[in-house]
Amino acid sequence: MDKEELEQIHGDDKLMKEIRDKAIELNNDPKMYKLMSDEKEDSMFINTLKDSYYEDGLEKGLEKGLEKGKNEEKINIAKELLKEKISLDRIIKVTGLTKEEIDKLK
Repeated sequence: MDKEELEQIHGDDKLMKEIRDKAIELNNDPKMYKLMSDEKEDSMFINTLKDSYYEDGLEKGLEKGLEKGKNEEKINIAKELLKEKISLDRIIKVTGLTKEEIDKLK
């Protein structure tokens, strides 16, 4: 809030005028300005880290979800091939699943 906006707030209210004057005083205090600037920089840094971790998590989650989906599709294909009485060797070759994984589907 700038000085003009602060001046418009108080009107005839004595308490509001005191609050406005204190806010102006704090805004003009170099130590307070430095403290607020440092806090803002810290907040920006933390938000950047949060965004980065969020994006990393989102990317890893997406990769994990895609991998899970691919594996489920392989399993579904293997189940259909088993129903069609396709040989175990052929199912392994087509799906990339192991003999043990296919045996669990029987």
